[in-house]
Amino acid sequence: MGKAPLFTLIVSNSTVILSQLRVGGFRRVDLQTHVVSTCANVMALLAKELPDAVVLEANLPDGDAFELGARIRGELGYAGVPLIVVCDGSISKSMLPKIASSGCDEVLSAPLARGQLYDVLAEYLGLPRRSELRVSVLAHLSAQGTMVQQRGKIYDLTVSGARIRLDQAFSGESPLRICIDADDGGPELVLEGTVVWHRRWARGAELAVQFVSVPPQTAQRLESLATWRIELQGDQQVVALQRSLTERSNFEGLAARLESNALFDLRHLQLINSLGVSRWINFLREIPEPVAYRFAHCSVPFCTQASFIADMVGRGQVVSFFAPYYCSGCDRESECELTAASLDLAEGAPAPAMSCPSCGEPMLFEDLPERFFRFLRRVQAG
Repeated sequence: MGKAPLFTLIVSNSTVILSQLRVGGFRRVDLQTHVVSTCANVMALLAKELPDAVVLEANLPDGDAFELGARIRGELGYAGVPLIVVCDGSISKSMLPKIASSGCDEVLSAPLARGQLYDVLAEYLGLPRRSELRVSVLAHLSAQGTMVQQRGKIYDLTVSGARIRLDQAFSGESPLRICIDADDGGPELVLEGTVVWHRRWARGAELAVQFVSVPPQTAQRLESLATWRIELQGDQQVVALQRSLTERSNFEGLAARLESNALFDLRHLQLINSLGVSRWINFLREIPEPVAYRFAHCSVPFCTQASFIADMVGRGQVVSFFAPYYCSGCDRESECELTAASLDLAEGAPAPAMSCPSCGEPMLFEDLPERFFRFLRRVQAG
């Protein structure tokens, strides 16, 4: 018998979607894909088995993926299956009510950046992710009836739980008391949790922990910690955003803490959805006028969204950003950091030439320059 697939997906017969499954982290994941062309195909497959996720193009020959999403949630009662819809082009305001009533978990705008679908599904399927911020943690573990302390790092923090890497081995017992060394000016966070799974990692252990009975005030602080961190570097406040910008992102209180000179570090931001964009834009509008702010190390997903949505950068300036490149000789993807000041933003200008860090050969720019750099031209024009 062959090896059973690790994840099962139902996906549209779409070039945009299928090409995403051939690049990035998907090449390291054991997948079984059911390719469908119609809404009827989707409903027939769902009647037979429950997939790990459904990824559909918005317009299908026999219907609309948003209406189909409402049927999947309502008629079939599949509340826990992630449903991602890919639209052809930017998302208009008139689409928002339909999206809100569809039950879709994510709505993406084509063209997708290389590896963008992987980053989205990683959020739901627990796949390895890139560029995660780390928060120090002290775990009090139950071992043979005695509570012992171990230090480690949180690599994935949400209101409901966390993924923790400990410096030492773990016995596998619950419960745990987790002390998070928060840097938001508040007291140490103390949470009770249970272990969902654990495995050996390097010289220590990696745990997935589910929090137990999180009070509302603590949940609000967790939302903020999972969204941003702030520190002072010289006379500049540096705000580092965490890996996702979604409906769970919480910017409450951040605008009031910003002073005259702020720099947003966006290198870790890999997952963005439409509701997260709305929260981000509202936050930028709350920043007081005397505060000057800039964006540095902008991730590829952020640049892609900013090229379609003008308000993504507010009145800020862009210092640097990552751009997607690909070496066909090495079959290697690279995200190269570029400085905005050094770019030729004239209409029709090519992307900067970059060499592969492995073989030294010229790499291909993995997007259309006139589209990818649109947000920079907009910023430059004021």
